[in-house]
Amino acid sequence: TAVQLTNGQLDGPAGIATLPDGRIAYVSRVGEDLTIWVMNADGSDQRQIGFQLRFLEELRATPDGRFFIFSARRDGFSHLYRIDTNGQDLKQLTSGESYETSSTISPDSRWVYYVAGFREGGVSKAHLRKTSMDGSQTVNLKELEASLLPDLSPNGQFIAALDGRRLTIL
Repeated sequence: TAVQLTNGQLDGPAGIATLPDGRIAYVSRVGEDLTIWVMNADGSDQRQIGFQLRFLEELRATPDGRFFIFSARRDGFSHLYRIDTNGQDLKQLTSGESYETSSTISPDSRWVYYVAGFREGGVSKAHLRKTSMDGSQTVNLKELEASLLPDLSPNGQFIAALDGRRLTIL
């Protein structure tokens, strides 16, 4: 049977992530801003971590349980950020004039795979990329027609992504 865990009207639509220890993280609206909350699986010990932003989405947890990855808009573009699961050490992982969304994390928690959308000469483009967990190394993997939802195989050897209307395996 289903059990209601939160009482807010906007808890979770912008992102939900589970941690290996069973805790659940979710994005919730506080006033005009969005913030990350963490609770036990039974709904107890709910607490806000980090900071508040006007636009925050795509909450992910690394498989090792050390970090949350999310997309936030701070400079007119959406970029990926990392924060410890205790709410400390916020770090911007991506930058530039692009919109980074549709992220997923490698099984070894070392890489964040994502789609970077941008305009070039009036044409919308998308690149499938990966960045190291500290943001120090970014690799372009493939230019895509339009991509959403990259996903990794359980062993991390293959990436599936929508390329326009086609499913692509890398």
